[in-house]
Amino acid sequence: MEELASFYTIEGLSPPEDRPYTWSNSMITLDGFMNFNGTPKVGTDDGMANSQPKKTAPKPKDITEHGSVENDICLKNHPEAGKFAIADYRLLNAGWTFADASLTSGPCLRVDSTLVNSPVYEEMLEYRKTVLKKPQLPAQIVITTNARSLNFGDHSMFNQPHNAVVVISNGDDCKAARETFEESRTALSLSRLWQPEDRELQVGTVRFVSFCQTGEVDLRDALKWIRQVLDVEFLEIDVGGTTIRKMIDMGLVDELRMTQAGQIIGKYDSAGCERPSLLNGPGGVSYTADNSVVARIAGIRAVGEHLLFLRNELHARK
Repeated sequence: MEELASFYTIEGLSPPEDRPYTWSNSMITLDGFMNFNGTPKVGTDDGMANSQPKKTAPKPKDITEHGSVENDICLKNHPEAGKFAIADYRLLNAGWTFADASLTSGPCLRVDSTLVNSPVYEEMLEYRKTVLKKPQLPAQIVITTNARSLNFGDHSMFNQPHNAVVVISNGDDCKAARETFEESRTALSLSRLWQPEDRELQVGTVRFVSFCQTGEVDLRDALKWIRQVLDVEFLEIDVGGTTIRKMIDMGLVDELRMTQAGQIIGKYDSAGCERPSLLNGPGGVSYTADNSVVARIAGIRAVGEHLLFLRNELHARK
């Protein structure tokens, strides 16, 4: 824990007044990809870009082969690197340990029905409580435009008594999602709808918040509200590469934390779909030598001979 704390320390960091201090934490290959599987698993809602097959990409002999490809970006099954792969998961947990809240998206929740971005190691939970003086778990914040389609009845995030969950969407969606959530509650439910008399972040509740009636949520407005109303100073961004890049281009990410795995996998998966990339997805801004985003290496560690951990502080050229 001491090594993790020294590497991911937030001591001396000052959150801006209009938003939290933010970082993302991603695993990538040497050629910048985040997953072997590029087949779209979610719809086009939430404004998320989805991979599409390319005519020039190779096709598998049997399309069913694609579903059996394991996502082993961290080389956990490699005979030499495998024993060190757990280090990435521990560092991910360390990020949640220091965060006041974690921000995720609708597509991430639809792909993983057990997704909850909170530390699981006892020593990290104890460090968070006794050293950092933070609540038991970081708040869980979801930004989406289609909350009504989330599986409130079965998804782990919405059914734990120690979670404080906030769902941010547009007004129309929040109204429908709130009704869907209430319909999913039973006598055995472990969480309930947030009420105005509750604390801003109340464990065991799910809160729905809107800043516009229709369309996408303005990320600047959302982060300002998270900072000023929820009093979140340190926020981990647990979303896909397209959203991370969008937030970088908007100047909303302070740190890009990466685990770089020593393997090269190529642009396309076996079904001919583009694999998700951390920084080169559709819609990213193209910069010049005069205005590019510059990364200062604030921390670096090597574990074994195949994994490199980086803390990059991002700065826009003036």
